[in-house]
Amino acid sequence: MNFLERGLEPVGALVGGTLGGLIGLRLTWLAAVAGILSASLWILFSPIPALRDYPAPEVEPDHEEGLVGVQVS
Repeated sequence: MNFLERGLEPVGALVGGTLGGLIGLRLTWLAAVAGILSASLWILFSPIPALRDYPAPEVEPDHEEGLVGVQVS
């Protein structure tokens, strides 16, 4: 994940610099804020806000039961 973040920083700098030159710094900042806020909207429209308790953990089967033909001592 860190690799992706660091790899996209130069692209973001180029896009931000280009937008700043084309539409001005104030509108570029507004576009950046709108992008950051819209990136978190998926949480509001997901089932996460309706959760009241943690989901029950899945029970894993015993490892010894899954082995066929192997003697466990």
